Amino acid sequence: MTPFIPRYVRASQTGALKAKIRQAEALLSPCILYPRQCRVDRARDEKGYCGAGEIASVMLCLQNMGCCNINLVTPSHVVPRILKALGMAAGLGPGSCPVNEGERLGRRI
Repeated sequence: MTPFIPRYVRASQTGALKAKIRQAEALLSPCILYPRQCRVDRARDEKGYCGAGEIASVMLCLQNMGCCNINLVTPSHVVPRILKALGMAAGLGPGSCPVNEGERLGRRI
């Protein structure tokens, strides 16, 4: 049986994910993704009204716990960060979740 390869990993291998990341990151300076259109320069890590930040480590932890689907509610203002996180996850792969000693499967992260 052929091993499962996540779609984002395949997109990373073909270069399609990198192109989408560049395209989406262009929308971060000034940021007009969130309905409030705060116009901060999120490409320079300025925080706008939504306060969105990096989510790569959370996504990797979920992947390492066996999650194969992450459902986000109204994620349009974080799409560039989601794509960047997928790019990081594709490069790092399973087993790269930074886990604290006290964390256990099934606990909220």
